[in-house]
Amino acid sequence: MRSKERRVTFIVFMGLAGVAVLKLASHEMWRDELQAWMIVRGSDSLSALFENLRYEGTPPLWHLTLFVASRFSADPSAIQVVNFVVVMTAIAIVLVKAPFRLWLRLLIVLGYFPFFEYLNMSRNYGLGLLFLVVSCAALFNERPRLIAGAAALALLALSSVYGALLASAILVALAADRRTRNSTRPQRLVLYSAIVIVGLAATVWTSTPPGDSGVERPPLGQAAKAMASAPSRALLPVPAAERQFWNHTLLERAPAHRVLEAVATVVILTLITLAFRNHRVALILWVTGAGLVVASQLRYIGAMRHNCTLVLVLVAALCSMSRYSPALERCLRFDRRAMPLLGVVAVLGIQLPRNAAE
Repeated sequence: MRSKERRVTFIVFMGLAGVAVLKLASHEMWRDELQAWMIVRGSDSLSALFENLRYEGTPPLWHLTLFVASRFSADPSAIQVVNFVVVMTAIAIVLVKAPFRLWLRLLIVLGYFPFFEYLNMSRNYGLGLLFLVVSCAALFNERPRLIAGAAALALLALSSVYGALLASAILVALAADRRTRNSTRPQRLVLYSAIVIVGLAATVWTSTPPGDSGVERPPLGQAAKAMASAPSRALLPVPAAERQFWNHTLLERAPAHRVLEAVATVVILTLITLAFRNHRVALILWVTGAGLVVASQLRYIGAMRHNCTLVLVLVAALCSMSRYSPALERCLRFDRRAMPLLGVVAVLGIQLPRNAAE
């Protein structure tokens, strides 16, 4: 990174931190944010914490993090402090380590999902963002650090169910990577896979609610509609022109919006898949991750903050491409080759003025 770019990156990071502090100070925490705090404050031991989490339907990593924080402070604003540190660390890694040019790194971190859904709302998804960027930094470079990457993927799985979908997609993509298999000792590959699988198994075990929880699958018709609209809502989060823009997009306010969302979904998924056609690992990561996120609607119909996992899958797939491009090509031609995909991600950047005013 050149000295001028380092200065710009530092100034941007400090500016983001300042805006984030103002946003958090003016944000009244919602019920789902405070729910986690009430659970950890009501648990006097780790065994009690796991007992109280049985009906939450989420892995325990966020609550374990808050449990540690609650031993030092009884103030609920500790949630925001923890989330601020977590998300700003993830943003710093993206700004410094992501294999993209500066303008794209800025658009990614200024987007609706990282800068509003993850930073302004103190929930477990910030941990998922952090461990995703750590795993990409460890795995998708000239000399991948498999064990460190595996540990990050296991923690990613334990951050949320959607983090587990992301970790699964990366695991499958790397399993199909001939370069990794040929350059790594079999023992390390087995250890890498075992670490990630243990994390995924722990996620399933801790996030599956008891049979009397009352959680039911959505009707098939509703799930099908959600599957048709989830990708367009995640990858084209253009807000409706109204005060209460949160969790709504411009397409949702259009006549025949179901048809428009379905058409947009087909077009976007097709274009991205075709753009990855010559990049085996990126293609497998994208198809697997997108397929898992879309199929998850059959079990639970997600909101925009859940569907935005597709954006993270896309960014991870783009990061995987950089490992297989020579340095000169990566600098000169990587952005141009991926421009259709980068344009999709860049749409997120338009949310900054609206976010800053929230």
